[in-house]
Amino acid sequence: MSLLDRKLWRDISALRGQVITIALVVAAGVAVFVASISTYDSLQSGRTRFYDSARFPNIFVTLKRAPLSIVARLATIPGVAALEPRIVRDVIVDWPASYLPVSARMISLTHGGDEPLSRLYLRRGAAPGPNETHGAVVNEAFADANDATPGMQLRVILNGRLQSFAITGIALSPSMFTR
Repeated sequence: MSLLDRKLWRDISALRGQVITIALVVAAGVAVFVASISTYDSLQSGRTRFYDSARFPNIFVTLKRAPLSIVARLATIPGVAALEPRIVRDVIVDWPASYLPVSARMISLTHGGDEPLSRLYLRRGAAPGPNETHGAVVNEAFADANDATPGMQLRVILNGRLQSFAITGIALSPSMFTR
């Protein structure tokens, strides 16, 4: 062993507390990095599984006053796997418990909640039937925050008129979280 090697070992043993501290800080940094990458991958895979099971669309297109005959033409576009026309309207909710205006987004349902795209996860109640025009499913977070339950009336200003809808169910859906 050379003289420099012995000096190095003497210096390291004299500074062993600092060396151990530096090694622990580096190990903690590596552990945090590995844990955050693992958490990120887990969140991404969970989101992908949820969106796949809920049939969440990759693209939303908004059209005003488009005839239903355009649906067949849009379905022929290369890469379009599924297409579902829906009516989407932003409305003001007349909610008695709120002093401020409550805005909401109404999305039409045509298949009783088992939609080809953006399927509902019913938590309570049921989705309105295909011919039920004044039934509504509300977001679970809204229902919990406002003590809304199936059977309650929901009054909204739609197309300039106050209209009443019966809450038939409480649900989760990926389309409820998009803007």
